[in-house]
Amino acid sequence: MSSTPFECSAETNQYDLSCQIVHNDYRYSEASAAWTLICAMVIFFMRAGFMMIELSFSSEVPERRNIVFLKYLDVSASAVGFWLFGFQISNINGLSNSSIFLNSVVVIEDQVTCNRVIPYISWFFKFGFASNTATLMGGLLVRCKYKLRVLSAFLNALIIAGIVHPIIARIVWGADRGDFLSPYRFCRTEEDVAKNVTIGDGYFDRIYLLDFAGGGAVHIVGGMASLGLTLIVSTQLWWDKRVEEKENKHKLQKQQKQQKQLQQQPQQEDEDPNEDQEPKNLKERLCKPTYFIRYMYPKNGGDDNIEQAASGVFILWFGWFAFNCGTTESLEGPLRDYPVYSNIAGRIAVNMITSAAGGGITATLIATTVQTLTKGKAINCNEIANGILTSLVAITSNCPYVDSITAFYIGVIAVLLYHLGVYIEYLANIFDTGRVIPVHAFGGTWSLLAGGLFVLHNSEYEYIRETYEGVCFCNLELPQLNYIERLGAQVIGVILISSFTLVMMSVFYITFFCIRLDLILKLGNTKVGNAICDRLAFGKGGFLLICQKEDIPFNADYDGGGNGSQLDLQDLKGASTTET
Repeated sequence: MSSTPFECSAETNQYDLSCQIVHNDYRYSEASAAWTLICAMVIFFMRAGFMMIELSFSSEVPERRNIVFLKYLDVSASAVGFWLFGFQISNINGLSNSSIFLNSVVVIEDQVTCNRVIPYISWFFKFGFASNTATLMGGLLVRCKYKLRVLSAFLNALIIAGIVHPIIARIVWGADRGDFLSPYRFCRTEEDVAKNVTIGDGYFDRIYLLDFAGGGAVHIVGGMASLGLTLIVSTQLWWDKRVEEKENKHKLQKQQKQQKQLQQQPQQEDEDPNEDQEPKNLKERLCKPTYFIRYMYPKNGGDDNIEQAASGVFILWFGWFAFNCGTTESLEGPLRDYPVYSNIAGRIAVNMITSAAGGGITATLIATTVQTLTKGKAINCNEIANGILTSLVAITSNCPYVDSITAFYIGVIAVLLYHLGVYIEYLANIFDTGRVIPVHAFGGTWSLLAGGLFVLHNSEYEYIRETYEGVCFCNLELPQLNYIERLGAQVIGVILISSFTLVMMSVFYITFFCIRLDLILKLGNTKVGNAICDRLAFGKGGFLLICQKEDIPFNADYDGGGNGSQLDLQDLKGASTTET
């Protein structure tokens, strides 16, 4: 059964055929196939970097065991989701089929031998993107007393890698004319030229999103999914604290009634009873910014395992080269003459280094300045690491298009936006131990916006055209957009990706959070139902979360703290009395 959109024939025009099989294995030469496979394997290894960073946040054995377990679960669930329907939903190879399994996916036929070719290489490379989108959420709930249940964690990775990311990937990278933000939809075949098929004059007919390696399709998706989850967790933590305060108040009133004689004794007045208390509401937090500085840059430099964190950062940094440079999927253009196409991967690598350098220098200046002004004992190296990671996220979408000086500025601005993201989390009291949202959501948003702000000149437009033509080996007639049109396209991409991901994942999280099996099973008041509820710890977390109060140490004073920056109020009190 042939499912190709053309008839196999040795006389079939090769140039025309290439435009119909964008992102498919037929276009790979031996060197390009090896390059793409090696990069895909390195991308797969990036999850070891995520795991090392997450392990550095806690020394407790149950917590570390949960981190490793979730990494095994993430890769398994994302593989199943992308194998079942993710690759077909994304449809980035420009072909279509009703079947959902890879072994029944639409295949192409060699023009000379008419051998059928299944796109294994393309599947494996794109799977790395989908899988990393799901696994980057792992640092969100470290040190939190609430964890995702096993089934919820499995479905979370499966939905992100199998549905949400592929839908965004199709919009951003698809080859069909209906994928309205994809540059690949402007590929023109000889048939299009013969029929004089032209681009529409409407704004949405002309725009396309510059997201070369997934700053939006990977990092914004993962960051916004994390936001949807942490809003539910943070709300539950806030409710728990409120209930606990009411219980404590009730206990205190009861004790006061029983010990009336103690109320008659004069109480010792403190100098300032609220001096070292954590601000309770948004107004108090805005009026006391010094607490944010100590929250983010503790005097002792943080209590994380910096060796593990540094190892994880360098593993991710190394893998990022494969992530961005490997997106070229080729070092040559076998169907067209691209004498300088091999330089694009090198250009991407240089821009990544300069962007990370700008972010690292900026983060170091901020950390050392804070240490000097607050008389801290050590520099918080983890915030420098997060600055580097955010700058790498920020260069992901626009890495082939900008020059190295612009890449440096992009990294600098990314670190400033990262601190803004952490400050917003602090004000809103959002739980995010691994700074997932500031690094990936804020960094990914800036990555897309920077493509609209800094891609200005005709020379950069040529880089864009050459890059996308080299990737798909076809003649792309990309419309030349002015500054406002280019920036508008990037803004539309940010809004579309963010809102779609947040809504999709919030529906899943809220649905599972509201499933109260404990109430359902206890309606009959049977021993079996009660035993199931007690054994599986069903309760206020619904079917989404499980509470592990006794196993996981949790600092209730800082629900939003993380990354080794949780402020110890006892240390703060001691510091306030010993400082001069």
